Amino acid sequence: MKNAHIAGLAAAVFSLSITTLAAEAATVRWTRASDALTLDPHAQNDGVTHALLNHIYESLVWRDAKGGLIPRIATEWKVKDGDPSTWVFALRKDV
Repeated sequence: MKNAHIAGLAAAVFSLSITTLAAEAATVRWTRASDALTLDPHAQNDGVTHALLNHIYESLVWRDAKGGLIPRIATEWKVKDGDPSTWVFALRKDV
């Protein structure tokens, strides 16, 4: 029984090491006129920072060319019944 447990543990460690070897790290290079001030999406509203963060974070909704709201993470949204200052968002699957 003990040998079977050790063999199972060894197989698990081996399979984990194989999947770990398949991952590959890469360098991300970002070129702009200046550096982003932060990676915190709530800390700044600087143009360069905002442009970088759009590549990292996804918003609930987006604006189209005419200023209308279009879905991003949120699939639908509405004002909460009985509380006009609260919005309710339904998120896309697997978010």
